[in-house]
Amino acid sequence: MEFRIAGTFIDSLARLTDQEQKLIKAIAFDIQKMVFKILKLESIIYG
Repeated sequence: MEFRIAGTFIDSLARLTDQEQKLIKAIAFDIQKMVFKILKLESIIYG
């Protein structure tokens, strides 16, 4: 699965402190993992 990050997201990150950036990046990664798990589950259920 390919993940893409919008330029506006990168621009917004640049305005944050290092600590805020780390937190947001971790949250974004967790969301991507959840979406991947949902898609995988859907493929199992719906074939």
